[in-house]
Amino acid sequence: MHTTQRRRREWFSPETRYFGLGKFIIGVGFFNYVDLDSCAAIDPLQLFLVEFGKGVERDEDGKGETVMDSYVPNLGDGSLLLLLESDSSLECWPPSFFATVPLAWAADSSFNVFHRVYEPTQPEPSFTARGTILVPGNGDPSFEPSASLSQDLTQFAEKLQTVKGALYQVALELHGAEPGQWDVVSAVKVCHLNQATSESMILHATHEGKPYILDYFVAPTPHNGACPKKSKGSASLLSFASNVGSMNTTIEIRLPRMPPLPELRVPPPLTPEGEPVVPVPEQSFFRKYWLYGAAILIALMLSGGAEEEQPAK
Repeated sequence: MHTTQRRRREWFSPETRYFGLGKFIIGVGFFNYVDLDSCAAIDPLQLFLVEFGKGVERDEDGKGETVMDSYVPNLGDGSLLLLLESDSSLECWPPSFFATVPLAWAADSSFNVFHRVYEPTQPEPSFTARGTILVPGNGDPSFEPSASLSQDLTQFAEKLQTVKGALYQVALELHGAEPGQWDVVSAVKVCHLNQATSESMILHATHEGKPYILDYFVAPTPHNGACPKKSKGSASLLSFASNVGSMNTTIEIRLPRMPPLPELRVPPPLTPEGEPVVPVPEQSFFRKYWLYGAAILIALMLSGGAEEEQPAK
């Protein structure tokens, strides 16, 4: 199996640069790598399979499997950046050698979403089913509202005492936890629901498909986040209840993204006592070159001036 020297390489994407040591991990396929000096194709690269956080290296005949640690950068948009292993500089590779592979869920997944109106001065109400986030194995996620969504919002409006401090909370069901113990909750002010024409849910999940954060937004909302001066809580909820069926709902899945790794500098040399070696101060221009100037001056003095021409008789 061909091996490469461990040297510093760059994890490169159009948006971010990552720095690391070791081998580049690429997706399934055979490629040629290039020589560092000539950038000429010299040898076929082994087959690599990308897994989440692990690289599996194989010989071209499928034998000699070796598992090695790897750092697989994620672009944050559900794609993995696949790079080639090479002793070459990245400038040697044409753009066609770089590719992104969509991250596919292992199977169709669904996550239940609940909602309620919370008033700080009132007893804490229970959550009610709002709908289900559907995440297909291949395709875009979607939201399926519950059949009683509009009716539930109307009941929230009837029970609302005051709009001051009232929050419309959306929660993600956590398996194995009681409804009162859900901490994956996002909220918007009830007074912002009156003018809402669209809503969006952002589900943050691990690469294994386990959600851990839910963000809920409505639009438009004031830039300063303040409630309208003439705002009634019940009217806001009733307006939201009548429009929720035709509202544009956007579902987005976000996966963890690794930040750029710091670029480490070479540590300064140390003395046997462990102290940093003090660099020799740079000499001035005159101190560097006075000897050459003196030699030139002496040479001019020894050579003397040119003989004067005798006048013609």
